[in-house]
Amino acid sequence: MDNQTPLNNRIDEILDSLQGMQRATASPHLYTRIKPALAKPESFWIQLARFVSRPAIAYSLSAVLVLVNIWFILSSPPVKAEIANEQLSALAAEYHLSSVSLLDPPNNLP
Repeated sequence: MDNQTPLNNRIDEILDSLQGMQRATASPHLYTRIKPALAKPESFWIQLARFVSRPAIAYSLSAVLVLVNIWFILSSPPVKAEIANEQLSALAAEYHLSSVSLLDPPNNLP
């Protein structure tokens, strides 16, 4: 019983602290301040943000952006492989570069 006495005292202190409590009341002019704030018209940007932040609209806009990016990638003119090869061959010839394969015999000059 001795070890439960401090616990019982603590419980009694907590319950005593609740005595004399009153119900919370709002300021008498709170409603008159809230009503004009709610009645104030929203700006265009707030309405637009509220509309765009809806999940269906956000997902739709994301899908449209992805589709537009895919369309731009696919509609861009393809790079001609022949032109690129010719440019690389000209560059290799200018700098005396040659492709070396592991299957080619070594070119030992005397």
